[in-house]
Amino acid sequence: MSFLRKLFRMTTSHYELKALVSSRMLESLDLFGQGVHVFCDLDKTYLETEFESWIKMAKIPFESPHDKITVPGASEILELVRWGADPKSCVAPRSAIHFVSSSPPQLRLALDGKLTLDNLEWSSDTFKNQTYNLRMARIDLLRHHIAYKTKAILDIATRLPNGSKILLIGDNAEYDAFIYTGVRLFLEGRLEKSGLRDWLRGAKVEDSVISQVVREEMNLPLDLKVLGIYIRSVPGYSSSSVSRFDSTWYQFESWLQVAWSLMGHGVIDPMILISIIRDFHNFHGVPMAHLRWCLYRALSSESLNPKLTEAIELAIDAVGTIGASGPSRRMCAWDFECSRIKSLDSIGGFDARIDASQWYQSIEAARIERKRSRSRTFR
Repeated sequence: MSFLRKLFRMTTSHYELKALVSSRMLESLDLFGQGVHVFCDLDKTYLETEFESWIKMAKIPFESPHDKITVPGASEILELVRWGADPKSCVAPRSAIHFVSSSPPQLRLALDGKLTLDNLEWSSDTFKNQTYNLRMARIDLLRHHIAYKTKAILDIATRLPNGSKILLIGDNAEYDAFIYTGVRLFLEGRLEKSGLRDWLRGAKVEDSVISQVVREEMNLPLDLKVLGIYIRSVPGYSSSSVSRFDSTWYQFESWLQVAWSLMGHGVIDPMILISIIRDFHNFHGVPMAHLRWCLYRALSSESLNPKLTEAIELAIDAVGTIGASGPSRRMCAWDFECSRIKSLDSIGGFDARIDASQWYQSIEAARIERKRSRSRTFR
């Protein structure tokens, strides 16, 4: 590829990162005042997408909206986040949903159809224009999404009204935890612009690209707050990368865990809990015995606020005798507590470049090992 770049006189200094960012804004950012803005990945977070091989990736653009499969519960929970409660009882949406995907913009039409089938409204979507990488003979950047996603999120976050709140939702199949942590550190003022540049350098992003992500004229709105990072544990993907920042995000297996956490943050009205429990049992096959077990276990917590306690008690009364799966017992690996969350303050001082480099190398090593294990499986 370096030969092609020399042949066609393509250099990294001519690389325009903004050419990758295909963004479409469907609603005004001012519509939500100091409300919540959700940045959500698509593949393996909202949609069950397979891209473990070039053949599987090549099939994706040809899938119709009906071919695409929503991760169980994702559409229902994002709809509740958007409206804060039952959409039928709300006059206007309370939260904005921004989909940021590394898939090509040619999938936008299929996404429109899929989200329409899911009855979900959204505020913006951003796709990665991979044809630009092909034109620039940058095959090495087809699966390196760190600079692109960081820029895509910051381009929107820097335009939010003062006092906005942010949620970041992704998965453990690629770099989402790394990207979101870097963005969070910057938005919360734990990293200055120079620190964010070092963070990106640690992930082997070229300086000419970094200067397009972190611009001198870029200013953050006042009092931005990151409510949390949520990372889905995708089946078949082990979280074998190691970082000092581990456990500073919510690791979840079921979108029901996300709903539970957001009830605690006041993003979703706890009184909708009964409806959510029934949906996950009726439409997504979660055993009622396990759901009751989760409710009873959550009720034993001493840190619940009164409104959430009331919602649990009402839910137990409503579903306490429903289901033929026997007494309440644990039947799935997950419960309502996504994971024990560690405060960023507990990490102490860190070197942005060194910590990012160690984490990035760990992610790359885990990806290589995953490929090796798959190749051994198919021998």
